[in-house]
Amino acid sequence: LPPNAYPYTLAIKAYATGHSRDPERSESLLREMRRFGLAVSPAVYRSAIGAWTYVGGSECSNRAEKLLKEMRGERRNDGPDPAAYGMTIRALAESGGVGDVERAEALLSEWEEAGEGDDEKDEKGNMNGKPDEESYRAVVDALEKAGEEDRARQVFWRMQEL
Repeated sequence: LPPNAYPYTLAIKAYATGHSRDPERSESLLREMRRFGLAVSPAVYRSAIGAWTYVGGSECSNRAEKLLKEMRGERRNDGPDPAAYGMTIRALAESGGVGDVERAEALLSEWEEAGEGDDEKDEKGNMNGKPDEESYRAVVDALEKAGEEDRARQVFWRMQEL
């Protein structure tokens, strides 16, 4: 039988969210899907990203960011994926790693640019394609903790323009 995306999707979600959470295995299965030429949906990418962000720490947030970049590369015509961007930004902002706050802020800016002109709201009332308040707050908090009050204020005012 040829490989099928469905069992991979189930396994990736199980490793990403289950009792035996294993982000390494989740990402490994995603890569195996790609090797077999199977379509990797945004939901599968979000599961793998979520597994890394749940574990926390700088290395894990770096892995989440790498998966987000892969997802963007494969799905560049789909526009930004709010859940994937949000999880990755919050993970970077909270990790405390050297340069992670700056990368979180850069991803937030990238998301803003990618979502320009999209004025429709999703089911939660957030602007589709635009950063959510939680992501802005994570970056503001991280910048304040890093002693970057001016930059934190600038991000805060950008959030107010939503």
